[in-house]
Order: sequence, then C-alpha cells, then structure tokens
Amino acid sequence: MIGQHRIFVDHYQFYVFDSDTDPYEVDEEWSDEVLKKGYLQGKSSIHVVTVGDYNDHAVTIHKGSPSEVLPEGGHDAITEITINSGKVKLSSPAYGHNDEPEFNIGSGVYKLTIRSLNSGKEDPDAVEDLEDQEFFKLEHLERYELYFEPKA
Repeated sequence: MIGQHRIFVDHYQFYVFDSDTDPYEVDEEWSDEVLKKGYLQGKSSIHVVTVGDYNDHAVTIHKGSPSEVLPEGGHDAITEITINSGKVKLSSPAYGHNDEPEFNIGSGVYKLTIRSLNSGKEDPDAVEDLEDQEFFKLEHLERYELYFEPKA
C-alpha cells in the first residue's frame, strides 16, 4: 500500500487525478451509463462514483493489481489514467486545493482498478469522532481501493 486517506465525499463522488492537472477536465458527461460503470473518465482524472454521500470513506492507494479475489458484493471498475507528474491527488467537491493529499506513484500510463467495497453501508454518527487510525479499521463500511498497475 502506498497510502490511505479518509475522504469526505460530496455529490456522490471523489476524484483521483495527476497532481499537475485540473480534476474537472473529463471526457464524459454524467449519465446513467457513467453511474452504472462507477466512474467518470478523463485522461488524467477519474471521478469515482460513490453510493454514500456527504460522509467519510476510506480510500487506499496501491501500486500493482489486486492480489485478492473481489469480495462478495464488491465491484471492480477498470480504466486507464495518465500520470505525468508522478504524483496523484485525491479530492472531492467539498475540498479546497490545500485539502488534497498527494501520493507518489511514478510517471506513466496506468491501468487503474477501482475497487468499491460495502457500497451503501455507512454510519456517519458512529465515526464522526473517530481518529483516522480507528476509522481505517472499520472495514464493514463503504470504502474504496485504487490499484495503479503500470501499462506495458
């Protein structure tokens, strides 16, 4: 694992993007098809669709592909993302520029696997006062894993 972040999700989405790009540069419009596949595509940014809204979700960043079988009820979406800066950021509509965590993954074109787990399971009141370390242990809540696998 490269890192993790407790992201506040707003408007049923969060973004993963090259740190040198604008996360709002996308190639698609919101549609039923986008909602079904689980993401909105851009060359250097992906808007990940969530089930929960206006609450915290755990997001982990990994290099490589998932090594475990997708758990029952989970969803994998696979796309491509270009990271020229070598760093990815996470954000959401509620974040300011200074709120966006940055993770070093290296420059290149990546196959990105977006793994959604426990979609729709949330308990905002129970997690509100938890420190991040305790929050990340709550694997029964809606969470996301991002796997960056270099393209050959």
